[in-house]
Amino acid sequence: MPILFNEKAREKLLAGIKTISDSVKSTMGPGGRTVIIDSNKHTRGLIITKDGVTVAKHVYSDDAVENLGIRILREASEQTADEAGDGTTTAIVIAEKMSSIGMVNTGAKTTAVIREINKLSEKAIEFIRSKSKRVTKNNLESVATISANGDKSLGKIISSVYKKIGLDGAVSIENSQTEETYAEISKGIKFARGYYNQLFVNDQISNECRLEECLILITDIQIDGINQIMKLIEYSIQVEKKPLLLIAPMSQSAIAMCARNFREGYKLVPVEPPGFGYKQTTMLADLAVATGAKFISREEGDNLELVTPADLGIISSVKISKSHTIIESVTESDEKVSLTSDLRTMAAKEKNKKDREFLQTRLSILNGMVGTIFVGASSDIERKEKFDRVDDAVCAVRSALEEGVIPGGGVALLRSAEYLGATENIDSPEKQFAMTIIQAALSAPFNQIMLNAEVPDEVLIDFFSGPHIDNFNFGINAATGEICDMLLAGIIDPAKVTTNALKNAVSVSTTIMSTATTITQTKQS
Repeated sequence: MPILFNEKAREKLLAGIKTISDSVKSTMGPGGRTVIIDSNKHTRGLIITKDGVTVAKHVYSDDAVENLGIRILREASEQTADEAGDGTTTAIVIAEKMSSIGMVNTGAKTTAVIREINKLSEKAIEFIRSKSKRVTKNNLESVATISANGDKSLGKIISSVYKKIGLDGAVSIENSQTEETYAEISKGIKFARGYYNQLFVNDQISNECRLEECLILITDIQIDGINQIMKLIEYSIQVEKKPLLLIAPMSQSAIAMCARNFREGYKLVPVEPPGFGYKQTTMLADLAVATGAKFISREEGDNLELVTPADLGIISSVKISKSHTIIESVTESDEKVSLTSDLRTMAAKEKNKKDREFLQTRLSILNGMVGTIFVGASSDIERKEKFDRVDDAVCAVRSALEEGVIPGGGVALLRSAEYLGATENIDSPEKQFAMTIIQAALSAPFNQIMLNAEVPDEVLIDFFSGPHIDNFNFGINAATGEICDMLLAGIIDPAKVTTNALKNAVSVSTTIMSTATTITQTKQS
């Protein structure tokens, strides 16, 4: 069990940090290069990508302590991706610069320096947030394009989806069966469950079950026989003369009985409930709110035989395929408005990616709009690379819709470094060292983008000495080498992506700076 202390431990950690940073930062900006990865976890063992988090996931070292540094920095990038969907490379570049400078022994007290770094980073984050602008339909496409590594066609597809479904809609990404990448918008409540068997298909061309003007029963109690719901069946057939949609777990005998009635002209159609466990219960409750039904709940001690017609909801239409159900509902209620507002607030605060996605799925149920982007390519390798870029861009657009946009190209971070230098009072060696670290780190993404794009020195000199030096929005278009207003040029980043990248980079960097000992496990032969 090798144990390293103080400088030796930090030097090894820093070597690992530089390894992962050098691997990732070459992909940054419009001049970024692709990385070819030999991987036994993907199709044909090969990945070609410019996606920072994909590269970071595949970097490792044979040295156990260096690998700790790689893993720590990878955590910062993955955390940023989970929280905001993009900014992984930015987080790594900032963290590498902070760590490399922060490990220099200047005589300053480490704990005091770390405390000052945290204070300065919080002020930088507040400054960036104060400068964010609301996303418009015009710049939504720019956000998507930049996050898709400059692919204008993908940016157009992604932005068009969000323009149609809004913030509360859900966007899913699937593989296309062709080389074409395209999007489909489903108006209605869509969930990944379909009919129990083929006998319920009444539209042979689309291979779907289609019903109009339905009553709907929503429950998590298993229906073992239609006698349990006979009152509801008689009401739907004899009184309302409308189909009855059953979103409920069903026994095989109950499914068979429904199928036989369906063939005889009585439109009684069961659908498997979406989700599993507590998520299924929650989604069924949301479906009930969206359709005006009462959720008949096992946990609440409800009894199917006591359910009345008043507990049924009403929907305009439903399309049921083998794998999906899309419900159009006309129900609006105060409960629906209140729940939508609560879910928006929860989703904005949720940091865990999977939990946030589930909240977004719930919002899409209430909103009734779903977008699906089908990613196509001429090869499996190209499709995987494009799929990753679309995933990043979709998440980045959502982040932009939530917290607004700022100038891209590393400019907002660069301006925050200038802001700290102009407003902070340096009253101790520790704060001076912390300022040196944070300013260098905040400037690092801009510098790396310029380096990758091979921007001429004379352009950089003009930028830093020209009349627009104090204008927050002005920067350098790395693709053309022109000094411009980044917002007007469409070179923008989601504020949430940038601030989360900085926050996570600071967290891991200060952890490394405070490290005195590393303990690694000896591999058994």
